[in-house]
Amino acid sequence: QPVNILMVTIAFPPDFGGAAVQAIQLAKSLRARGYNIEFFTDNGAQKSIVDSYENFKIHRTRTFISAYKSKLRELIYVLRLLWFIVWHPKFKIIHFHSMRGTEAIIYPLLKLLGRRILLKLTLIDNDDPMTFKRRKNLAFLYMWGLRSVTHFVAISKRLRDLALEAGIKKEAVSLIYNGVNTARFRRIADDERKEIKSRLGYAEFKNVFLSIGKIEYRKGYDFLI
Repeated sequence: QPVNILMVTIAFPPDFGGAAVQAIQLAKSLRARGYNIEFFTDNGAQKSIVDSYENFKIHRTRTFISAYKSKLRELIYVLRLLWFIVWHPKFKIIHFHSMRGTEAIIYPLLKLLGRRILLKLTLIDNDDPMTFKRRKNLAFLYMWGLRSVTHFVAISKRLRDLALEAGIKKEAVSLIYNGVNTARFRRIADDERKEIKSRLGYAEFKNVFLSIGKIEYRKGYDFLI
C-alpha cells in the first residue's frame, strides 16, 4: 500500500508562497515514486472546502479571520489541523512546510499518536528554532514541542546552524537546499539572450534584473531599486 503523507502549508495557491510552490514540486516527485500526497492549508475567513490542485487533494480549513498575523487565527488553524489528523489516521507522515509557532503545541500529541513529523525550516528570524528559544514567555513551550519533531530540514547552512545552536541534535537536522529546475532555468547563448530581450521590449537596456517573490522589506527591494 502507498504511504500517505499530509503536507501542511500555511498558504497555498492561489495565495502565493514560495514554501507552497516548493512543496508542490516535492509532492509531484514523491507521487511519481508511488506516495500519496494531500495538502492541508489555512483558508482564513472563507468556508472550509476540499478541492484539487495539480491533481492533489487540498483540504482548506476555515479559521474565520482574514488578518494573516492574527494569533487567534493561528490557534484555530492548529486546533483544526489536530482534529483533522486525529480523524484521518491514514496519514503516518505529517510534513510541515514552515510554521508560525503555535503548531509546536500539537507536535507531542502527534508523536503520541504515532505520527512522524517532518519540519522544514525556511526563514531566519521566523521559523528557526533559535527564534522560538529567544521568545520570553513561551520559549519553554515551543522548545518542548520542537523536541517531538522526528526530523528537520534546513534549506540553508545558517538555518541548520541555528537549529543546532538551539539544542536540536545534529542527527535530527538535514541540510537540503531548494531545488532548481535546470531545464527551465539555465545559461543561454548571447544570440538567444538578445532575441529574448528584443521580443520583450528590453533591447535598449544593457542589464535587466528579474526578481520573483513577495515585495517585503527584508528582501531588499529598496536597496536594489
